[in-house]
Amino acid sequence: MNEEILYIWLSLIDGIGPVLGSELLGKFKDVKSIYEATYKDILEVKGIGDKLARNIVNSKNLMHAGKIYDYCIKEEINILKKYKENYPTQLNYYINSPIVLYAKGILKESSDSVAIVGSRRCTEYGKKVTIELATELSKTNIPIISGLAKGIDGYSHTVAIKNNSYTIGVIGTGINICYPKEHIKLMESIFEKGLVISQFPPGTKNIKQNFIKRNELIAMLAKKIVVIQAGKDSGALYTAKCGMKYNKEVFAVPNNIYDNFSLGTNELIFQGAKVYISSKMITSSSAINEVKYNTIELCKMNEDEIKICNLIKSVPLTLDQLKINLNISLMDIQEILLEMELKGYIEQKRGIYMLSSTI
Repeated sequence: MNEEILYIWLSLIDGIGPVLGSELLGKFKDVKSIYEATYKDILEVKGIGDKLARNIVNSKNLMHAGKIYDYCIKEEINILKKYKENYPTQLNYYINSPIVLYAKGILKESSDSVAIVGSRRCTEYGKKVTIELATELSKTNIPIISGLAKGIDGYSHTVAIKNNSYTIGVIGTGINICYPKEHIKLMESIFEKGLVISQFPPGTKNIKQNFIKRNELIAMLAKKIVVIQAGKDSGALYTAKCGMKYNKEVFAVPNNIYDNFSLGTNELIFQGAKVYISSKMITSSSAINEVKYNTIELCKMNEDEIKICNLIKSVPLTLDQLKINLNISLMDIQEILLEMELKGYIEQKRGIYMLSSTI
């Protein structure tokens, strides 16, 4: 049974979003077992009741998923499956990351990427800041993520392409639809030198709610987020707030307090975002290099402890998120985490586990 078709099938079931999809994968370990599961087995999954369990059991027709799969093969679209090879590592840390991603272009490790987001109708000031930052990121080979929209997004991708740097366009439509249409050449250039990602099946048109999901996906993918310009109700503002929720470093470019293009960025600074002054703030302090463990401490760790440190080195995780990523019982995980805290390897704040600054 084709695993990619089964992943697509799971993602298409009415009532099954990323969270319940992740719960199902965590419970059954593989998608084939979900497909073959009985009503009684599915009912044991957290968050699934009678109606949804029956819906899953009765949704065994793979025809629609098969057609999407065939189209992806024909158009050279990669189907990235959660917890599997090529799926962005950083997304596995989030229970609400998509079960399936559709991607076209060059697949590369991108956990150290920086998201540049902002207004579609930016000013010359916003354009200048964007080009300067994107140029410096390109020089240091830091991947640039944006949403392939007009304005700030478009300038970010264009600079990366011109500098032969890796860029990722995260879109809110199917991967075979370019929105806005004026960016078709830019999108094709990213196919050749970077990567375009969508969590929506091919053919999905531009629906407002999908762009909200797109913005949250950008926040999950990026290690740092820089908001150049944003109005009061801007999608970039939502991306930044998601970034704060996920403990990402969020920077906002300050500007005239009477300028509508700066209402969002100035508000972000008030809410705790870092004030962006120069590109050096992003490229130099970035610890955009992997966390290096103290060699002596590393030698003292057992296999499970090393595995946990690797999971939380970039993104702090909750107990539930660790459980999904580790094939260990909840009781054993809690014992290991307590022991690691006592040894000083990790810290726990408000239910979120992170590496200790001492290792």
